[in-house]
Amino acid sequence: MTKDLQSSVVDLIKKIDGLKSEIDKFHPLPEEVEDRILQKYRLDWNYNSNAIEGNTLNYEETYAFLMHGITAHGKPLKDYLDIRGHNEAINYLIDLVRNKEELTEAVIRELHKVILVESYETDALTQNGKLTKKTVTLGAYKTVPNHVKTSTGEMHYFAAPEETPAKMHDLMNWYRKSKNDHEIHPIILAAIFHHRFSEIHPFDDGNGRIARLLMNLILMQNNFPPAIIKIKDRNKYYLTLSQADAGDSKPFIEYVSEALINSMEIYLKGARGESIEEPDDFDKEILLLKKEIEGREDKFEKFNNHAIRVETLHKSIMPIISEMSDLIKKIQDMFGVINLSYKIYYNNFQNRGAREKLVSFDRSVIETDFSSLRDSDIVEFIANLYLAKFKAKNSQFTIDLEITVIFEEYGFIIVCQLSNTDLPTKTIEFGLRTYKGQWIERVSYERQLNEVQIKTAKEIIGKEIVSHIKKHTNKDIND
Repeated sequence: MTKDLQSSVVDLIKKIDGLKSEIDKFHPLPEEVEDRILQKYRLDWNYNSNAIEGNTLNYEETYAFLMHGITAHGKPLKDYLDIRGHNEAINYLIDLVRNKEELTEAVIRELHKVILVESYETDALTQNGKLTKKTVTLGAYKTVPNHVKTSTGEMHYFAAPEETPAKMHDLMNWYRKSKNDHEIHPIILAAIFHHRFSEIHPFDDGNGRIARLLMNLILMQNNFPPAIIKIKDRNKYYLTLSQADAGDSKPFIEYVSEALINSMEIYLKGARGESIEEPDDFDKEILLLKKEIEGREDKFEKFNNHAIRVETLHKSIMPIISEMSDLIKKIQDMFGVINLSYKIYYNNFQNRGAREKLVSFDRSVIETDFSSLRDSDIVEFIANLYLAKFKAKNSQFTIDLEITVIFEEYGFIIVCQLSNTDLPTKTIEFGLRTYKGQWIERVSYERQLNEVQIKTAKEIIGKEIVSHIKKHTNKDIND
């Protein structure tokens, strides 16, 4: 590593070391705080690294699958296998770090087995750029070329199969020597290793994901958090890798350093008790909504429509309330009072009329035919579940669950909030985003809520209700 290369990133390295000193002051973190930070890293890492390689699961679907085992209809099985394999690969890295095991070729081969789960056949290009097929064998270096065609139609060449074992041997020799050189900062070592591994591309498939995993293993072994390469930065990521291919490693080292700094700043926020959500977490949903309505000539007539809003209540909102109704029926004998009511607001927010109805769980709001409502714009729907008079001595408390739907021109927003008389208001995060203290899910009228979102809503809201009941009953026992 030349002194020129080190000096070009010296400011970033100083910032990294400064952040590490701040982080070290918080050690050891409370287990709950550390788990929350690591969960965010894990979800971001799994989603982004797979998305870069073309996985079709969005962040929400990745969350639902990893956290609750829920799958979405219409998504390829391989996409779920890739997510599962990558998650297991992260667990494998964590065990390596915990057990202080060295990074070796055997580790890399084992990582390939973990991440790809099972052998399969995939498309490939010959040396002349012709399409062919190849079988991906787990843990084995490539036996046929794995060159790729770039967006400009040019071929990008990696190491030939016969060169691969020797080049991997050389890479590991370089790594063993460099990791003991105290003048080489871990971020430089990790970034250069990533690039050199990518240049070889030793396996038939999975090289990009493994390169990022190995880069982060090196960082984690040096007590740094993982540097998450974001899907939104994919073009910059590939550009800086191409610059490294051409002999200029500085842009790639700087890019990886900035990704590490972002992870370290998230860690510090979590350690200080601040929100660890990032601005783009909320912005992603807005961009998706805008993309769905781009170029539609009929978007105003189609979406600013009473019938569409009634359909939304039936397709997206009533299924959530139905799920909650089934759940509440299981605990209704524990409370003396259970009410489900709803309000519908019309016109605009400056001069809106309201219609309110109290519905028993036996008859239920679910069977309501909203199409009979007057033909006027519905601007807001609020369903309220009220549980009171808990049937236990000295355990008088209420639970108040409110699901609010705000109808906009091109889509709707759902906000869910749970509170009780003894605990501060708590927003239920059955989605993935918080914004200014409230959970917000933005959905287009065409997309509606899917089965994953509805089932996840039931599971997490149910857990919160049970948690509140336990909190009160345990309090009474302890008292």
